[in-house]
Formats: sequence, C-alpha cells, structure tokens
Amino acid sequence: MSLEKFTEKHIDYTNKLSSILKNEKNVDMNILENSKGVFNDIDELKMFLIESEIEQVEEIANLLLQIHNNTDTFLKNLTFSKSLTENEAIQIITNEIIWQLNLKLDRSSLMKASDCQRAYDIAMYRCERNFAIGVAGLAVSAFFTFGLGSVVGATVIAGIAANCGAEALSDYNDCREAL
Repeated sequence: MSLEKFTEKHIDYTNKLSSILKNEKNVDMNILENSKGVFNDIDELKMFLIESEIEQVEEIANLLLQIHNNTDTFLKNLTFSKSLTENEAIQIITNEIIWQLNLKLDRSSLMKASDCQRAYDIAMYRCERNFAIGVAGLAVSAFFTFGLGSVVGATVIAGIAANCGAEALSDYNDCREAL
C-alpha cells in the first residue's frame, strides 16, 4: 500500500471517528482516565467502550480497528520498515497528512471569503489536521507495541479536536460581532 493510499484511508477513518465521538455525551471519563490504554483484541476494546458508557460501541470499535489494520498493513509493507523508528514513521505519516489536507483546502474560496470566514475555515482545517495526526501517532505506537492502541488517547484527542472546533466558532462569532 502506498503512503498516499494509506493516508487517504486514514483521513477518511479519522473524519468518521471524529464525527461520531463529537456526539458522545455521557462518557465516563474516570474509567477512561484509569484505563490501561492498550487492548489485545476487539472484544476487550468493546467491553471497555461499554464500561465507559460510550453509546456507539460498534462504530467506534470498528473504526479504531480499521485505523489499526490500515496502519499495520502500511507499516508492514514498507520496504525500509525494519530500520524505521516509531518517531520516523510518525513523521513520514504526519508530513503526508499535512500534504493531503493542504491539497483539500480550497484556497480560491478562502480568498473570496470574509476575513472572519477565512480565519474560521483555516482554524477548522487545523483541527482536522491535528486530530488525524494525533490518531496516526496512536496507531503507529500500537504497531510498535503490538496492541490495538489507546482508546483513551483517541478520546482525549477527539475532545481536543471538539474543543478546537468550538474555539474556532467562538472566534468567528467574536470577529463577526466586531464588524
């Protein structure tokens, strides 16, 4: 699998995961914070999600598994993966995520948008980028530690991404009011 194809899938999965996690309202953060963080199989992950009072267990577990499998497949098939460190793998993937999301950013519409809208669109792009990079880092770490990754980490990253979006909207509204 090419880096480009891996990253396309990764961005698609993380966008779906972010959308689902934004709608989770009753998550028991105490359980998440006290978790061991890495799971050996999908059933263990699902049980943890249920205990954490996450409603969309199947969807989240399946997306996390897809992210895990996508990352494993990509890293196992790299011709130089035997000599690649975890940090190097994260950096390679981070650069490609930034590259692909930059291509998606519609610069022509940004140039036509009001200053407030432009600032909001750029801020939301950064939120999406940072979530995708954060989840990629978790998936790469899981590859190197032979686990299913950290739901705690993904949830924390999703919380940060949701907060990022709320701050971008607040800044947009403040900007509009100042006009």
